[in-house]
Amino acid sequence: MKTNNDIQLDHLAIPTTDAKKSAELLAAILGIDTFTDGHPEDPFYCVAFGGTQIMFTETKQKIDLVHCAFRVSERKFSEVVANLKRIGLVYGNDHENPTNFETSDFLGGKGRVYFYMPDGHMLEVCT
Repeated sequence: MKTNNDIQLDHLAIPTTDAKKSAELLAAILGIDTFTDGHPEDPFYCVAFGGTQIMFTETKQKIDLVHCAFRVSERKFSEVVANLKRIGLVYGNDHENPTNFETSDFLGGKGRVYFYMPDGHMLEVCT
């Protein structure tokens, strides 16, 4: 596989019906802060990490679902799982059964969880 270290993801825009709520939920799961960006009348609600931003945008149109995965340290993974439990969000280690509350990684890592955001986007956190 050919890679290039001169390229990195700057941001990813994810459409939602409630951008602020989605950003706050993801920030609570990841244990980071949110901020707003863009025009004051049409702000993006964002979370940032590792030089990348996830920007939640609000739409009234049909939403095409997004799958987004985050690689974290083992310490951060434990924190994410604790946050999912505290928030009461259903999660699981199998993308075909993301409600089994398992965290082992069948792909060989130390842990993996999938969970759904309110608009149906499936997010994944793995070590």
